[in-house]
Amino acid sequence: MIRLPAGFLLLRNDRGEWELPGGRPETGESLRVALVREIHEETGLWATVGPHVDTWLYRTVRPPRHRRPAALPGRRDNNVA
Repeated sequence: MIRLPAGFLLLRNDRGEWELPGGRPETGESLRVALVREIHEETGLWATVGPHVDTWLYRTVRPPRHRRPAALPGRRDNNVA
């Protein structure tokens, strides 16, 4: 989750649903580096990553594959973790 002075950052996806920014790590990429990269790619913001809170796996319907999103607290600033 990304906490901003006015609240938490959510993005609207192509289906009109609200979601947290994120994605999945590239091959060999740590969760922290992936999180900073994904937040920057999706919002243009740099984030400082806090301690690890949770990780989970889920299966997508099409194409079948596993994803591993990470829930890490952070804050908006100009420091790359």
